[in-house]
Amino acid sequence: TKIGEINLSNNLIENLDFSLSLPVLKEINLSNNKLTETPDLSGSENLRKVNLSKNEIVDGSAASSWGTV
Repeated sequence: TKIGEINLSNNLIENLDFSLSLPVLKEINLSNNKLTETPDLSGSENLRKVNLSKNEIVDGSAASSWGTV
């Protein structure tokens, strides 16, 4: 099974303190949570869309490893 899209919106997620390595993932929705920093998605090289709206992000440094999203 190949996961192309994940919707984790509206789950009160405060952090994702692990590296998400899903090479076939194309879209992830993490909106409406309580994230304070961008998650490490560097292992998801086919990722094209990331929704982090309505979070509390103050540290976006992990996003620099995403490449072009």
